[in-house]
Amino acid sequence: MGTPTAPGVASAAPGAAPSARYAVRRWQRVVAGLMVPFWSVLPGMGLIDLQVMFVPDSYYADSVALMVSWGAFLTFLVALPFGWFAVRPQEALPVAVVLAVGAATLLVGAVLGGQWPPAVVALLVVVSALPVLPAALHQARAEGLVLRVRPALLLLPLAAAPTAWRYAADAFSTAQTDPSREAWQTNGVDHWPVQGSLAIAVVALLVVLAHWPRAVPVVRAAVAITLGTMALCWAAFPDTVGSVDSVPVAAGTLALALLVALTGKPATARSSVRRPTT
Repeated sequence: MGTPTAPGVASAAPGAAPSARYAVRRWQRVVAGLMVPFWSVLPGMGLIDLQVMFVPDSYYADSVALMVSWGAFLTFLVALPFGWFAVRPQEALPVAVVLAVGAATLLVGAVLGGQWPPAVVALLVVVSALPVLPAALHQARAEGLVLRVRPALLLLPLAAAPTAWRYAADAFSTAQTDPSREAWQTNGVDHWPVQGSLAIAVVALLVVLAHWPRAVPVVRAAVAITLGTMALCWAAFPDTVGSVDSVPVAAGTLALALLVALTGKPATARSSVRRPTT
């Protein structure tokens, strides 16, 4: 029988050296937990922008899809990983990678969208992720980055790429030529560059999913919920600003979300060892 792991203590794979163990301090988990409402409520307003799908509001009736893209990014690709770490600190490394992908794609959005405010959001993501970093670095040193390509899962980013390309290209083009009016901004940040960043982030995380089994749980949750939310939004509000007016694309994106949600971690080497029979 193995030795149980105490709350807040994460350990490497079975058989790892004792130095692979480390204690995540309570304050780190508390700060990570506080980042959930910070990004999803105020000042991030992720959930607040998502709720326009469900609460009739004529003020945003013409821009539901644009609002939801912001809400999906800040809630599912930023707030959700922080909550994941607060509950499961032993997954600090995958959480840090998801947050790094989010910050990096926001920087790409700032460049391709020709606007600097998304870069400030990226910086805030990095700063707010600092409590996660020590645990993530410890895991990286103790475990390394064990990649295992799963060819079948490579079909997921390939399937998402065409829609993501068009979605991002339209968003960045609009950000440069027709920036949002103030009503379509959050804390002075235009939603168009962030919408483009969302598309890039989803494809990038699907690539991570196909190559890194360790990251499957948190990446699966973040990407599946994001894709499902956007698909339902496009289907329900096809004529709003920032939407995709195509039933096949919405249906295909929803199917992709379901496939991602059903993705499991590969069988470990231990599970493949035959037990002696008696």
